[in-house]
Amino acid sequence: MYDRILLTIVLFFITGCTGQGMATTMLPTAEAIPTTDCPLPLPVQLVIERNPTATLDEMAAAVHTGWAVLSTIHRVEIVPVPDSTLRGQSVLLVQWTGPLLTEASQAPSALSLLWRAGATWQQQTFCDTEQTLLDAQLSSGENGVELVVVVDRCVGTTSACPQLLLYQYVDALWVETWRSIDITAWQTAHGSVHFPHDGIATILVRSSSWYTAEADEVELAKQQIFHEANAGPHRWFSTVWQRHGDGYAPIARFTEPSAYNTLVEFIYALQAGGDTVAWVSSPWLIAQAREMGVAELPPTLVPILPEGEAGVASGPITVATDGQALIFSFIERGGRILVNEIASQPSRPH
Repeated sequence: MYDRILLTIVLFFITGCTGQGMATTMLPTAEAIPTTDCPLPLPVQLVIERNPTATLDEMAAAVHTGWAVLSTIHRVEIVPVPDSTLRGQSVLLVQWTGPLLTEASQAPSALSLLWRAGATWQQQTFCDTEQTLLDAQLSSGENGVELVVVVDRCVGTTSACPQLLLYQYVDALWVETWRSIDITAWQTAHGSVHFPHDGIATILVRSSSWYTAEADEVELAKQQIFHEANAGPHRWFSTVWQRHGDGYAPIARFTEPSAYNTLVEFIYALQAGGDTVAWVSSPWLIAQAREMGVAELPPTLVPILPEGEAGVASGPITVATDGQALIFSFIERGGRILVNEIASQPSRPH
């Protein structure tokens, strides 16, 4: 179902937003985000200097060999940017973490950009927080040569939170012009970042309801209906970001249909006096839900679902309170998931 939603979102907004003021603009003098340069380890610098005419794959192998002579404390990721050679500029990314200076200090972490400039390879390194490389895209267009790097800053956890870095190639150097971590609207709990078309003009970001930094009162109230652990269940959102100015701006946000989302919305509507009819297959279920005390359920209950994504998508969902277990079943109609039945049975003692 998510693939179908993804395709619909992309087709609608790529075709529908043309000419509505969101087109990319020329950025001849991009404003750089301040960064602190830090050098690559000497063995790796020597590898670059000794292989000036290497291909992208040859340079990736050479850098890997150069890193092998360093202490095993170093962590390194070497990622050739896909299709960068075909786009006219071979680019290699090296995300690395140096050795601990003292037991009380953090290991220095850096992102190095290696690129083929004419007949030689150049390199530029930015000190940064610890992160993991996820993806990268190179683009040559109206804005010149640009590089998007997707990293995961939730290092050491089981949930990814991708962030995006945008670089422009200005005066033979890479300049960081935008980073998503500075944008509150960028939400990526358990997230993923997709490039739905060739190039970097449009980005689709998927995220969950587990953590939303920019939640309004309504969203905060919905988050309190059930207890959401890291492992789930969650509601899921898709946000379309469009290249705009020096960076990106969100142009649309959608909630993915699921049984879990429907139940959250239905209970919230019952409690807040909202549109309950939109979430049920028949209006009489609203009166039944009120009679069964659904509107008075205490907050942060733990719902019981079948395992996996299918349970979140289709249910059924059991909500247990003192002495009673409510079992919600669902039906799909026209792409929407609706409450179709509410059953009650004695709950088992904890």
